[in-house]
Amino acid sequence: MLKGITGGVFGLILGTVGIDAFTGNPRFTFGVTTLESGMPLIPAMIGLFSISQVLIQSEKRGHKDVKQVIQKVTGKVLPTLREFKMIFINIIRSSGIGTFVGMLPGTGGDIASWISYNEAKRFSKNKNEFGKGSIEGVAAPEAANNAVTGGSLIPTLTLGIPGSATTAILLGGFMIQGLNPGRELFTTHANTTYSIIFGFIIANIFVGIIGLLGAKYFVKISNVSFKVLAPLIVVFSTVGAFAIRNNMFDVWIMVIFGLIGYLIRKTGFHPAPIILGIILGPIAEDGFRQALIMSNGNMITYIFSKPISIALVILILIAMVSPFFSKKVKL
Repeated sequence: MLKGITGGVFGLILGTVGIDAFTGNPRFTFGVTTLESGMPLIPAMIGLFSISQVLIQSEKRGHKDVKQVIQKVTGKVLPTLREFKMIFINIIRSSGIGTFVGMLPGTGGDIASWISYNEAKRFSKNKNEFGKGSIEGVAAPEAANNAVTGGSLIPTLTLGIPGSATTAILLGGFMIQGLNPGRELFTTHANTTYSIIFGFIIANIFVGIIGLLGAKYFVKISNVSFKVLAPLIVVFSTVGAFAIRNNMFDVWIMVIFGLIGYLIRKTGFHPAPIILGIILGPIAEDGFRQALIMSNGNMITYIFSKPISIALVILILIAMVSPFFSKKVKL
């Protein structure tokens, strides 16, 4: 937990880079204009996860006693009844997390996936299998990621507040066509709205069918030698980081975060809390600054005078204490 909190705090610090939303002054940009829009999230993620993993794997295969063994992938596409029973509760919990996170403006599948993965690992009886192909570790983030799509539509269609970048584009399309979010969308324009909802249901069914039919072919990528895969990962990562804004600066950000990711992995830290800190930092700071203004600087009294704030504080404390409690009772 200490390492996770430390990583999260580091991510929060990185999240403060950019223009201050309240004063309009640049912070921690060191004269670099590109950083005024904030720390580039996608290049940072690519560096922390992709490049750092390539460096770790390259180091392992640099030792003579480590050899890559390519095995034939076998097994069924659908999980067995025993496996399904194992992940059923996990899927329900992760779907709930994904739906809830999707309802929150400015969030997305990344946050939902990492939170659900963490919760799955926390409640699992086989924690050591996570990171080694655990079926629980695969089911949790995928269920949450899929649930985010539906959850993000709730604030988009009812309040006109996009829950993600994708729904923001969708909202723009609605407004261009004269479809304003709110009550009229479900009354006057009900035919269009419910067509979209049922369209998502049909799309999910087709995605499931395509996934099941193509799974045995998609999985063959695991047979590709790391000597071939590593350069391809680096090339595609570099192209991806550059293509977002057509800016070479983002590539350097990717390289820097790749080295940071390599070092933190070597010291037992995980990149996920850092990314969560970068994503949630600006949102948390805006809320904190607004609360300071509303409370006239008396934050403690203000927080504990609101039932919702008290409930959130209790949930945070439960989340922090529950791992120690689980170890005591051996859940």
